Order: sequence, then structure tokens, then C-alpha cells
Amino acid sequence: MPGRYVCKISPELKKRATEELHEPTTDEEIHAAIDQLKVGYSEEKFGKLTRDDDYFLIRFLRAKKYKYQKALTCLQNYHQIRTDFTQVFDKIRNPVLMKSIFDRNLLYMLNGKAADGAAVMLYRPGLIDKDINMYSVMAYSVMSIEKLLEDESAQICGLRSVEDLDNFNLSLMLKINMSDLAKMNKIWMEAMPMRFKAAHLINEGKVYDALIVLMRPFLKQKLMDRIRTHGSNYASIQEFIDPAILPPYLGGTGMDPEEGSKDWNEVLRENWAQDTEL
Repeated sequence: MPGRYVCKISPELKKRATEELHEPTTDEEIHAAIDQLKVGYSEEKFGKLTRDDDYFLIRFLRAKKYKYQKALTCLQNYHQIRTDFTQVFDKIRNPVLMKSIFDRNLLYMLNGKAADGAAVMLYRPGLIDKDINMYSVMAYSVMSIEKLLEDESAQICGLRSVEDLDNFNLSLMLKINMSDLAKMNKIWMEAMPMRFKAAHLINEGKVYDALIVLMRPFLKQKLMDRIRTHGSNYASIQEFIDPAILPPYLGGTGMDPEEGSKDWNEVLRENWAQDTEL
């Protein structure tokens, strides 16, 4: 188990954390904020902390710009949703249940950063078919974000997603009841210590309007304002994301999705038990 947090990030990243997230300038002040968060958390009400080390808890403070009550609520939601939504989190605890997702190349983190330093995720829901369990897709997404959050730069600079809606079958979403759709949204909006910078939609077509109608009851205006539509104008994405990390089919020179997905799956496997087989 790691000891107390020791800042080892670059001066540039530290400056950004201080200016944008109001992170204290000394390790001792950070420790005090972490201790306050740990004391405020009720294990009796929300269950035992999955981890109680500084490197885990600092994620919640950074995600909420060191606003104690918001960070505490996020930490509570993070644990509560694991009890409330077993259809997703049972799969995370048993990755073998997601074998079909690992074989589909649906989602992966690009090998590089956006212009603003954010991590970049490529998601291709058009590859989802009737044989894929949507709860498995959600579980794989959560697992990927959890892995990404091990990187302090992602905690500080956040995440941008590129979502390719080409051939997306909206009827697959309609099979999920409204209660579970609300829980899925809660994971991203209220229970995950990640700073979502923007969602860049491509090939959205008419499905975008229908998708927004379906999800609007759960989406806050703050998130709506961060959705950017690009249609088939892939070049417009390059204003935000260097083409050197984008895949060739989006006009970039980065890895193709199959290669990128394979590499990302290997990253996800790093911390698994040795007897976990896919």
C-alpha cells in the first residue's frame, strides 16, 4: 500500500493543478484535504472504501476542484453505485464476463494527448450488435476510465472523447430500462472522479437527435454544452486533437483502431489476477 502522497508531477502540471483545480501548493496541505475527505466518508452508510490511500482519494478532490462537499458526494456516489448497479460492477470484478467486448475493438485510449493536455478516448458504438450486452459495454468503459485515472495528468487535464456514431443502432439503447439508463448516467456525471472536457461526435446524422431525446432527462446542461458535432468533417477535430494520434480513417497518422484496441486491452490486463483468462 502506498504511503502519503508525494508530488512528483512536472512544474507545468503542478501550476495547472493549482490554478485550475485550486490544489494546495504543499504536500502537507494536500494531506490535510485528503484526511478531511476520509474522515467525512461514512463506511457505515456507503460501505468500506475500496481504497483508502492518498493516491486514490486525491482523484475526487481534483475532479471537484478541491470543493470538499462535492468531492465527498462523488466519493459516496462512487461506492453507492457499486451496490446499486450490480449488472455492471459484477462484470468489472470478473473481466472474463466481458470477453465479447475485448474482441470487438469498441473503445480505447489514444496514444497521446489532446491540444489542451486531456486524454483522448475513441468510442465506436456502431460496432455494437444485438449479441453484445450493453451492461458489458458500460463495464468495459468504467474499467477503462479507472485505469486512465492512475495517470495524474488525466486527473488534472481531464478526458475528451471522440464518438463515431456511424451505423449506431439506437434500438439497442431502447432495450435498457429507464432506471438503468439513469444509473449509467449517474456513473459518469456523479460517481466517477473524472473531468470530462468534451465529447466530439462524428457521423452523428439523425441518430443524434433521437439519442438526445432519449438521454436529455438525465443530462445536465453543463454536459450538453460540451457536446461538439463534427459530422463527416474529420479535419475539424484536429483543432482539438493532434492528427498524429488520430487513427488513419479519421485523417490522422496514429495507430489504426484494431492495433490501438489491442494495445489498450494489454494495459487493462496489467493488474488482473494471473489466473484471469479471456
